[in-house]
Amino acid sequence: MLSQAIYDIPQLLHLLGIKDVIISPGSRSAPLTIAFARHPSFNKYVVPDERSAAFMALGMSLQTSKPTVLVCTSGSAAYNYAPAVAEAYYQQIPMLIITADRPPEWIDQWDGQTIRQQNIYGNHVLRSYQLPSTDPSKEAQWHLLRSVNEAALLSKGITQGPVHINVPLREPLYPTGKISYTEDLKTWTEQRPARQPCQIDLKELVECKRIAIIPGQQAYDQEIADQLVLLASKLPVICDAQSNYSGAEGVVTHHDLFLSGRTSTNLAPDLVITFGKSVISKNLKLFLRGIQGLQHWHVNEGDFNPDIFQSLTRVVRCNPQSFLSQFSAVSLDSSYLKNWISLESEADDYLSGCFEQRDFSEFEAISTVLKRLPDDTDIHVANSMAIRYVNFLGLKNESHRLFVNRGTSGIDGSVSTAVGSAIAGRRKTILITGDLAFFYDRNGLWHNHPPDDLMIILLNNHGGGIFGMIPGPRSQPEMDEYFITRQELDARNTAKDFGMDYRLVRDRNSLVQALAEMINRKGLRLLEVETSTKINQQVFDKVKSEIKNL
Repeated sequence: MLSQAIYDIPQLLHLLGIKDVIISPGSRSAPLTIAFARHPSFNKYVVPDERSAAFMALGMSLQTSKPTVLVCTSGSAAYNYAPAVAEAYYQQIPMLIITADRPPEWIDQWDGQTIRQQNIYGNHVLRSYQLPSTDPSKEAQWHLLRSVNEAALLSKGITQGPVHINVPLREPLYPTGKISYTEDLKTWTEQRPARQPCQIDLKELVECKRIAIIPGQQAYDQEIADQLVLLASKLPVICDAQSNYSGAEGVVTHHDLFLSGRTSTNLAPDLVITFGKSVISKNLKLFLRGIQGLQHWHVNEGDFNPDIFQSLTRVVRCNPQSFLSQFSAVSLDSSYLKNWISLESEADDYLSGCFEQRDFSEFEAISTVLKRLPDDTDIHVANSMAIRYVNFLGLKNESHRLFVNRGTSGIDGSVSTAVGSAIAGRRKTILITGDLAFFYDRNGLWHNHPPDDLMIILLNNHGGGIFGMIPGPRSQPEMDEYFITRQELDARNTAKDFGMDYRLVRDRNSLVQALAEMINRKGLRLLEVETSTKINQQVFDKVKSEIKNL
């Protein structure tokens, strides 16, 4: 007999305000599946591929800022969640992973679908909970519900992230009649102290003649955006596209291009202030790591504070908006800012016309797409060259929001993440992806929950084009076979399989026309942009060399 507490897991999560659950079919997980399926208060999605399911959950939580629940059966199914779990951990995205398991006495006994599932995600979850094996005793039910309460609270804490709940289940697994939910379950709540103004030593800041602010990856916040606009008139505010502030007035967005190979001392700050998570720009990281005596303050309420520039000197534990509101009152000499703004302006002017007299390339294609996206668009970008192109160009529309899986920076899961985000969000959603990332994750479309508004821009150069852009692999005789991995696929059949509106373009005029016809439609659309790897490499090399001479 199954414990009533197993059926009460959905009820408890409902009372805690969690609404979305993604279930991958399986037998050992049947009690959990049935409990969620029969509960009236969840948005339920059935996704057969666990790897895709987990990235979809990540995309949903990006939109809702609440844990999305994952449910799967025992064995290798649980391992397929791992890439998305690691991504959620480093992006600090809340998720609750519930894995069904065999009873403990059957582990390592060659029983079917049985592996060692305790702590299966290692150090890439905030915590892993092992629930008691099915037991109707009062203490076991208290243990089970206490653990679920704690897991949900932890997942959406100050430092958010994935939490794992492993549930050993004994047969019989299928109920013979109706199941019920306990109405008066005890739920845990957390009361956090009201945010107090962050007290900083303004004199210490004034003593630093050259200060730069660098927001990392984060969700957009209007109050922070307003403060950054004020500060951008006094000092360089250097914004990668994934910071979601590169559209703010006066900020620096083309640094990843014009910093390439530069060691100019007139750009070097004395103090860097960061908040948020990772930074895309390798050129910015290399530039700052080379500055002797650089101070780095990181503003963060949580406990995870990496030393990305090898110069961390202070962690300021407070809300970034509170810090910036005080900092904006500091009087600063804007002469240092002029050094950055001069290069930013020259790069902006150069990029506005640099593609006109060149052969059509994927770099130009992304520039064309970004200029034609309507307001209030969510932009998902796959890793490899796609996000690098977007970061070189910057996002100039403040109403655009950018999402990219830069926690672990893998190509896996970009389609699934965009699908989950489009389902949970209420804005137009665009995915810009390369061919390898797209074909690697086609199962992100293999389910019965198509989003209402998702357009995929597929840049197909028939291989991993980034390896032709990097000095190391491009000079090796093994490059074509072992790095670029040439493939002759196109997406026509994929679009047909999933009922997508499909276009294939190979030149700039056809791209502009297809965007005009497709961008404002609803439903699933796929625009494939086929380009030449050789031309892509030539255009990219030329742009980089010309930018250096600005």
